[in-house]
Amino acid sequence: MNRKVIINGKEITNPIVIMAIQAGALIIAALAIAFFFFVVLPLIGIFIGSVFIAVITLLVVIALLVILGVYGSVIMAYLSSLFSGRRQ
Repeated sequence: MNRKVIINGKEITNPIVIMAIQAGALIIAALAIAFFFFVVLPLIGIFIGSVFIAVITLLVVIALLVILGVYGSVIMAYLSSLFSGRRQ
């Protein structure tokens, strides 16, 4: 092993301690990567999905309001011609 481990200015020469430090560093790196892939990325996906759903819902509501406005104006025109004083 050509690794030099220095802690608090002292070189560590015990190979078991060096292997334990390397194993700890490997475990910490694996946990960081797992956290990113299994926690951070799904949260980002949920956020993007919820924004997409909100935009689609807003567009559907706008379309429904337009349709209801058209139907309402047609009904109001018919009712106003029906109940106005003018007869055909």
